[in-house]
Amino acid sequence: MSTDSAILATIAYFDTFDFALTPEEIFAFLWKDKAELQDCYGSLHRLSNNQTLETKDGFYFFPGRSSTLRRREESVIPTEERLRRAELGARLIGWLPFVRAIFVCNSVAAEMAVEKSDIDFFVVAEAGRLWLVRFCTNIILKIFGLRTNAEHSAGHICLSFFASVNDLNLAPWRVASDDIYLAIWLRQLYPLYDPGQKISQKIQSENAWVSEFLRNADFDDYKYLSGIYSADGMVKKFKEWCLSGRLGNFVERQLKQFQWAKLRSNIKEKAKAGGVDVVLTDGILKFHENDARLGMREKWLARCSSNLSSRTQ
Repeated sequence: MSTDSAILATIAYFDTFDFALTPEEIFAFLWKDKAELQDCYGSLHRLSNNQTLETKDGFYFFPGRSSTLRRREESVIPTEERLRRAELGARLIGWLPFVRAIFVCNSVAAEMAVEKSDIDFFVVAEAGRLWLVRFCTNIILKIFGLRTNAEHSAGHICLSFFASVNDLNLAPWRVASDDIYLAIWLRQLYPLYDPGQKISQKIQSENAWVSEFLRNADFDDYKYLSGIYSADGMVKKFKEWCLSGRLGNFVERQLKQFQWAKLRSNIKEKAKAGGVDVVLTDGILKFHENDARLGMREKWLARCSSNLSSRTQ
């Protein structure tokens, strides 16, 4: 793929979210092309000169899509507010036993939040303690009024994705071999709690398939903010010691049975169907009943086709 085509494919993806990009962001998320930053600047200059793209205030977007710039400006304050709330939530649940890392994902991590946006967490747990971690994190966030519920979603924390430290390769849950949404989702994970950045590094190494599509991507060089990093304390380690071995295995089994009984029947049926939207295993807990990735992929491919064809006319 040429650099020009890669740039248009990248902009087309973010255009599905009504989101304009800077040259540096285009370079970081450049789809299927490993170009030098200077080459990327040159292509952007050429594409704007021939009116394939428009540029304003350092952002690039398709002609007639200046609304994507306004949409981006409107996301600044909601994103900042939700990140502060996310940091509070991470401080509350980071001390829980067997919690290994907490990431913000989706709209807040991508700096696309709006007033109605919730705060999506991706929580990594110790192997064999996934259901225990899900139970404890839900309880704590509910006690402090931070968890989403039927009445409140905006600005609240959604716990819909958990993974064990042994199940961080998310390739099996792609909707296509070139799942652009999942590739960029992994690229945008924003660590709130990750002592020593061990889990961030493990995610990077176990999802090396991302580099096939995002060839300029480096999980360590493009962080939006600094995050919260702290070491696990002695109290946490003591709680983990108490819940290790047979006792911990018993508690895990009981909490799994309890939570499974509480799940809605449609969620259980989706999980049993073996799809990629709802996954309930001892290594992955993914509760995305309305996984929109296929629809987004179709919109992205349509935008790619439309803008590439208009460029050749």
